[in-house]
Amino acid sequence: KAFIENCTVSGKVSAELGYAGGIIGTSYNGSAFGTCVNLEIIKCTNEANISVKQENAGGFIGYMTGSGSTASLENCLNKGRVKAEGNVAGGFIGKIQNSCTLNMKYCLNMGEVSGPSYIGSLIGWHVSNTCTLNFTSVYAADTSDATGTGSYANDDVAVGNYPLQKKETMIALTDITVSAENNANAVKGKLQGFNFDTIWSIDTAIGSTPELRLK
Repeated sequence: KAFIENCTVSGKVSAELGYAGGIIGTSYNGSAFGTCVNLEIIKCTNEANISVKQENAGGFIGYMTGSGSTASLENCLNKGRVKAEGNVAGGFIGKIQNSCTLNMKYCLNMGEVSGPSYIGSLIGWHVSNTCTLNFTSVYAADTSDATGTGSYANDDVAVGNYPLQKKETMIALTDITVSAENNANAVKGKLQGFNFDTIWSIDTAIGSTPELRLK
């Protein structure tokens, strides 16, 4: 089992070929470290910009695979830009495949995602739709609209080739930004289930957006 908690990544992560993520580049069998079948990422923020020359870029994980494995992301925030010059980019995970399970709860992507094909605001490419995806209160700001020119490049999808309707996951940046018309309490109400008492925070100043509390 691999367990990552209370971390913040900043700067930039780039790869000449591919398989780059803000926290993990490639996760085999649900772990970055070998044959462990469970990966948990809790209360982590990626602020780094992720870019690959070829494919598989993710705000948190570039590529995840492993039959029977499980990865769980809970209370996580991506603010970094994610770009694949080839294909496959996702706000949290680039590519996922091989009958694994992904659980995501109370996560928010605010980073722009771009590339020619197979891009999504949350996941770029769910290969053959063989994995189980469980999303609970997972959002992507409209600034993270996945843009591209090839296959499965549509800003209405959270998962590049596994369409989820925009209304289920996308949220307007103005709804989660403090303004004269939208105070901090109003922002909190837009993110259902998010714990703003002990885990998340938002300043009352104009222009503030949700952040994870530092431990």
